[in-house]
Amino acid sequence: MAASPLKKGCPFISLLQPYHRREHLRVFRRHGRRACLLEALLVTANRGNGRDDGHACITFHVGCFGFFPTAGFAEEIDGLTKVVAGKPLGKDIATGLSVYRDPLSNVKAYGMLLASPPLPVREGRYSLRIELHKGDCGKSTDWDDCYYSNERVELTTPEQNWIKPSSRTKYGWSIYLPGDWNPKDLSQIVMGQFHQAGSHPAFQFFYQSQGGGLQVKRRVDETRNSVGTNVRTIIDEKNLRGRWHDIRVEAYWRKAQDGYFKVFVNDALTYDFRGQTMSAKKVYFKLGVYRIGPPMDAPNLVVFYDKIWRQ
Repeated sequence: MAASPLKKGCPFISLLQPYHRREHLRVFRRHGRRACLLEALLVTANRGNGRDDGHACITFHVGCFGFFPTAGFAEEIDGLTKVVAGKPLGKDIATGLSVYRDPLSNVKAYGMLLASPPLPVREGRYSLRIELHKGDCGKSTDWDDCYYSNERVELTTPEQNWIKPSSRTKYGWSIYLPGDWNPKDLSQIVMGQFHQAGSHPAFQFFYQSQGGGLQVKRRVDETRNSVGTNVRTIIDEKNLRGRWHDIRVEAYWRKAQDGYFKVFVNDALTYDFRGQTMSAKKVYFKLGVYRIGPPMDAPNLVVFYDKIWRQ
């Protein structure tokens, strides 16, 4: 791979905190209506006097693809475009509900980006590309992923979209895992949640390494750190990668035993639970990549989402 120079001074240096001494970057840089993926190694010099004395930047050019205009739900920083917390995605990505980058997610620029063809897009002009690296953790006032060695980039919904008891809802989204998706470890990777307010999740969608495929589990009457029950595979390992899958969830949210939670994949019923579906006052929807307890050599992960909706 040949090295290609950037402008003098490494324009994206400002994205790094002053205390970083060595940082590997994988970022998108805008060139007109195209974007280029750059692999870079930033080295910050320090002569031992407690302050940075200079920067050296070694940059490798990987490839370019068709780009997209920035909009109200994206922010451009030093030529990078990312989806930022607090700004809802547009209707090309989500309809019937508001979704935005969860403030608990890490704030790395590459973590959540809009993508256009030739990258995978299920419908419309864009899809949502999520990328997670080792150490990409965040924290809020009541939870700290960094303390528990967890990592995440997730979408969430505002409180006005939260689900109340006795509601009947339909949610849907499309997911695409690249052909080289390979977590290579035994960590559990949560890729969708119906989470209870002030409590543990009610239901989780997760990838289980070592041939488990994409699965669903129920955690309504469990503790925050439990493994869950009613586990079912909804997309097996051999059919998971390199194609879009349309997921639809139909649920009746009940604290009594007359509720239900059904999952359809590509219009086929793959999960059918009957019974209590919530135990808290409200439930909210989350979508993304949440890696729990990964090993030190956990690889980078990329996943695409599109057609997020609620009825």
